[in-house]
Amino acid sequence: MSDIDEVDPFATYVVPKVSRVERWRRRIRDAPENIRLASQSAWRGRERGLAVVAGVFLASLVITTVFSYGIGLSQIFFDESLDGEPIDAKVEFKKAPTPETSGWTNNTSVMQDVCDELMTEYSQELADCTVILGRQGIHSAGFFNEDFLYAQPLEMRSIVDNENPYWVNTTFEYPELREAGPPISTYRSIRLMGPGAFDGEFAERYGASIIQGQGEWPNPQNMSDQRGVILPANIASQAKANVGDILDEITFVYVVDSEFFDTGGVELVESCPGEASASENGKIYCRMPMTITNMKVLGIYQPWDLGNPTLGPNPIFTTWTVLSDEQAAVLMETRSAHLPRSSC
Repeated sequence: MSDIDEVDPFATYVVPKVSRVERWRRRIRDAPENIRLASQSAWRGRERGLAVVAGVFLASLVITTVFSYGIGLSQIFFDESLDGEPIDAKVEFKKAPTPETSGWTNNTSVMQDVCDELMTEYSQELADCTVILGRQGIHSAGFFNEDFLYAQPLEMRSIVDNENPYWVNTTFEYPELREAGPPISTYRSIRLMGPGAFDGEFAERYGASIIQGQGEWPNPQNMSDQRGVILPANIASQAKANVGDILDEITFVYVVDSEFFDTGGVELVESCPGEASASENGKIYCRMPMTITNMKVLGIYQPWDLGNPTLGPNPIFTTWTVLSDEQAAVLMETRSAHLPRSSC
């Protein structure tokens, strides 16, 4: 009798556990092939995405793919993810700052200069570049980096329109994100975009999502002068909001501190001066609110399919020029900025 004949199809077999060391050994062993597949996938189709480290800027900036958690997944996954989010990749600081760290900046003008440098150096590969305030504390020390699980988006909390009572019952919770990828955040985010997001390639990509008859993706001057905001259609529908509405207040939160459950999380809950909340990623976050006022709805866009949650899909869009100098300084100090850019 062969070994195959001896197998009981109705028996329960125990799969042996794999130790942490063995898991890491396999991960390192498979890394070259996984990175090769990721880079090939990112460049195929419309040849969008940048899945390899391409250089260092300001002594501590590296270019990484926004699809960091997807290395080694199928080409189909990459193609579907790329079809939605207009941003293909982003630049991040490599390491968190320390007293001895050099090459750091919290100056948006310097950050925009990095965009100019990227566009000059990679003119054939990149189509556009801008600086965005949108996600906190991610540092790309390598491909096998868990920071992307813990770095938080700027989460939406409320919108007030004194002429529209429906905003009171509008929710910004986004539970679908649990099904879209690793547990990062389950709230809709807000992105405060630099001027470069409102012209060139970015404007074309984002503008294509604006629903016909529901406003436009404005140019930089109009977005700034009118203190513009762009809403996803499902949020606008909940609130019965229209293009031209004046939003008296938009409130979002940013992280000021975080701890793992078992290494100080309880103490953080007690000491947090703002809102303390637990996340499915194993951390407790202390968040503080920030409010921007007198905003005007300039457009309503069709949400795209969920792909990669690391950028906070289908956010509320506005421009960082609506921030006061103090507010902008706070967000830059809490490392909320990154330099997303698009490759052609």
